[in-house]
Amino acid sequence: MHPPPAGPGFVLRALRAGPGFVLRSLRAGPGFVLRSLRAGPATAAFIALALLGAAACSGGEPPAASSSRVQVAAAFYPLAWVAERVGGGNADVIDLTPQGAEPHDVELTSDQVVAVTQADVMFYLGGGFQPAVEELASGMGEGAVDVLGSEGVEFVGEDPHVWLDPLRMLGIVEVVAGRLAALDQGRAAAYKTKAASLTRELEALDADFRAVLGHCEQRELVTSHEAFGYLAESYGLVQVGIAGIDSAAEPSPQRLAEVARFVDEHDVATVFFERLLSPRIAQTIAEETGAATAVLDPLESRPQAGDYTAAMRLNLVALEEGLGCR
Repeated sequence: MHPPPAGPGFVLRALRAGPGFVLRSLRAGPGFVLRSLRAGPATAAFIALALLGAAACSGGEPPAASSSRVQVAAAFYPLAWVAERVGGGNADVIDLTPQGAEPHDVELTSDQVVAVTQADVMFYLGGGFQPAVEELASGMGEGAVDVLGSEGVEFVGEDPHVWLDPLRMLGIVEVVAGRLAALDQGRAAAYKTKAASLTRELEALDADFRAVLGHCEQRELVTSHEAFGYLAESYGLVQVGIAGIDSAAEPSPQRLAEVARFVDEHDVATVFFERLLSPRIAQTIAEETGAATAVLDPLESRPQAGDYTAAMRLNLVALEEGLGCR
């Protein structure tokens, strides 16, 4: 009877077992090789790279004593930001999505897989948002926390961009603080205090958005793709995306014509495009209709300067100017 195929859970168990297991596995011969190959060539190669990397780093010696701080992996920037703010000096946080990268397309390196296996917890956003991260999470059991499903953080339809609504971010803060407190009970009060401070900051951000966007000449928010649905819903705007939820999907000529007509008919003054995407399509519609263009940051990866709150305030300035808010 053949042993079961290796998969993400096998990789995680192997790496979590430590350098001794890694070295024994590399010497294990045909049985280990066959199990890896039955998982498919890509998985076999990935397992080999991860195991070799871990073994090389260890030098065959037991690992050094770990930090007293909680080790946290976060799937992409908004989750990393919350973990950093709530964890403070009591947590080391790694962001699995590099600055300037689209989180949907992230493929984890062997070094990142090793880092995740050494973490106490990984926070991620489920629902198919980051397939590579979700595959890794499937083998982590309670060590992986999907922030969806908690109160205030549910998807609407297929839109994953919950972090662009400051009030929905409050649910993420609660999830992160709860797990850190459970992992590090001696510092639970500190995590609670940090979470309360961050909650007040997000509530103030929400209040500013309401004050500014409550008095705009236009309510129509035309964007390069439908990333701002939660923000629009919260502040009484009507999002019109040139492309749909998937930012990689090219809009059809028919869709471009529809949006151009909408811009004309509603006297839309500004067409918004995103920091991580090409402005070409938004500029084409703007040129055809005489509208201006402006940038909104979807905050899918770490901003070039500042943090989540600073980037959201820049978004608010862009919306205030583009929508004619007074």
